[in-house]
Amino acid sequence: MKSWKQSWSKVLILILILCHGCRAENQNVPASTSSPNKTKPVESAAKQPHSEKKKTEPESKINKNHENESKTAALEEKATMVDVLELVSDSEVFGKTKIYCNHEYAYVDNGIIQGVHKPPWDKVYFINRENQSLFVWDTKKPYPFTGVLQTDLMEHKVNKIKGKTRYMGYDSLVIEGYKNHPLPILRITVTQKFKIPASLTIGYSQNFFYPPQLGFPLLVEYRESLQADSKWMKVYEIKSLKRTQIESSKFIVPAYKKAEDITRFTFMGPPGDNSNTIEDLFEYHFDRKKTRSGSSKN
Repeated sequence: MKSWKQSWSKVLILILILCHGCRAENQNVPASTSSPNKTKPVESAAKQPHSEKKKTEPESKINKNHENESKTAALEEKATMVDVLELVSDSEVFGKTKIYCNHEYAYVDNGIIQGVHKPPWDKVYFINRENQSLFVWDTKKPYPFTGVLQTDLMEHKVNKIKGKTRYMGYDSLVIEGYKNHPLPILRITVTQKFKIPASLTIGYSQNFFYPPQLGFPLLVEYRESLQADSKWMKVYEIKSLKRTQIESSKFIVPAYKKAEDITRFTFMGPPGDNSNTIEDLFEYHFDRKKTRSGSSKN
């Protein structure tokens, strides 16, 4: 009996030793049924991709910001451009002139003087960039350059609409001007199809002696002599016209000094010199003309 108990106790001790050895070998392996705290490393490992995503978010935001800035810049650049009708004319009165106009604004440039027409259209701003001067014309008063322009046109008081035509693709009227003579002395082709500031037409109509409400001039011809067989000579014509875009800054009037009269505006000396007489101003421009032609000033 005692030997059986001893052998059983030996077996029991052997089983306990084997169990203890197994536990010692596997103590570093987390069991799924063990304490909840042992699952934290797995959870943190699962969260690791989210932390990487957080790191990359600022880069994506930066790229989006750059894209938004580029789009904004493109929109702003597009906003600075204005749809206009570009007219190129040639005349004895105005010379070669480019006109950019729409229903609100007009910018006229003959290479020497620029004109800006803008709402409310009761004034036109003439700009001389060479001497940085400005002349403001009230459109209710006579056109300021009429007296200084050299022209062979005879002033007339009577205008008659003689018919309709198409010129440069636009429906137009043909007007003839008379002055105490059975023959017309001026023939004007005008259109009312341009949506342009009224102030733009007023200046041209005053130089060609017709009512501005008849339209914008596309062609102006005059008789060489007061004879029935005399030919019509072109004094003004539109050479080309097209739709285009220009920068809206063209219609901004610069902060130049206002000239007292049209003579000083045209012949004013360099900026900052206000002591010149009219004779001095003519001499100044004469000297500049000589310098440009290559001659030296004595």
